[in-house]
Amino acid sequence: MVAAKLNLEKGKEIPSLVCIEPATIPIQGVLFARALTRVGTRKRDPAQVTSPPEQANNDALASNVYMMLANVSQEELILPKSTVLGLAEEVSETLIDQINTESPTRPQRKERNEALYKKV
Repeated sequence: MVAAKLNLEKGKEIPSLVCIEPATIPIQGVLFARALTRVGTRKRDPAQVTSPPEQANNDALASNVYMMLANVSQEELILPKSTVLGLAEEVSETLIDQINTESPTRPQRKERNEALYKKV
């Protein structure tokens, strides 16, 4: 699990939910898939901000998103701090609710899971 920084354009509101389309990561052995994640606003103490004034606005527009990366190599890999992991697009929560309620396999899956739980 990786906590990443979501950068926004000036004047744009922080979305509550985003879909992240993976970027090409230039390190062999790292895989990342499309992700749907909530955005958590990061609040900073002004006394701890050490960036120059021209960067302070960028820091104020940053939010945290959580993504899962898979290391498929046999060695420990380190991602540089400035690595772009993906492109985030705002997603409406009502759209997700519509998709989830219209899924025809949902009741079948629930019945199958209940049968498995009883068996275990």
